[in-house]
Amino acid sequence: MAKSKAKSPKASSPDMKMNSPTSTAPGATTSTLDAKSIPPTVNKSEPAPSYASPNAEVDPEVAAKISTLPETLKVFLERDFETKSKSVLNLTYYQVLFHFNPKTSSRPSHPKANLLKAFLEDVRPKLVPFLIDPPAPETTKSPDVNLDFDPLHRRTTRGMLIGAILAADPKAEIRDGSRIDQLLILSKAHVDKDLFLPANHEFTCKPMIMSAAKACQTPIENLRFAIQCHAPQIFVHSIAMTQPILANLYIKFVRDEKVPPLSIIEGYHYSVVAEMMDTEV
Repeated sequence: MAKSKAKSPKASSPDMKMNSPTSTAPGATTSTLDAKSIPPTVNKSEPAPSYASPNAEVDPEVAAKISTLPETLKVFLERDFETKSKSVLNLTYYQVLFHFNPKTSSRPSHPKANLLKAFLEDVRPKLVPFLIDPPAPETTKSPDVNLDFDPLHRRTTRGMLIGAILAADPKAEIRDGSRIDQLLILSKAHVDKDLFLPANHEFTCKPMIMSAAKACQTPIENLRFAIQCHAPQIFVHSIAMTQPILANLYIKFVRDEKVPPLSIIEGYHYSVVAEMMDTEV
């Protein structure tokens, strides 16, 4: 009697394994997690945000809120946030407080000091693992500057001189409103020390006394210089550095003429310097 051949067990197909409710995906562990322990907004398969400190313990719920933090609120993640806290709007403080705690009692109408305190006490400690360095200042490439021009040419403009000065010395301080003749002096100092400038005696020679009408049309700097030359006992306060006030000071103390009452007030617009005492030791 022939021996019956034993039936070999059927090999399970790959499709059957994949559809099996008890099968384990490649690389996954067989341990199970309590669904209640995972916040609904947190996906355990997602890594913590890239800017989370690798050595810090990451709270999954905080990590989830960090990942959805709007760009306008990323400033709160910067390590030096406290240096710019005063410039943050009340509404922005409220938005970050609400983002991490929708039940917050803070409101945009609260004093900024209170909102800052609430952030530092309730939110900031949770953000420690995610703190980032402030963004580096953007370096804008300056356009090419044409340096091949004659500074003394009549067609040379203020912009050309300013561009040449800053190209030679980016730290050069150029005040707004600098005139061409003043920019030429800066150009000689920063760009070409051999630049020959014509002599300018505008503020090196004592000016002649002008009429009251002309004083009312004279620029501020010329009035200051004229008062300093003809009435050196008058100290002009910085608050009086306007054309109408300087013109009245000139008319009163240089021309010795009357000016409108209360147009210039001693101690406020100007002071009279007493006789200098001998202070030599």
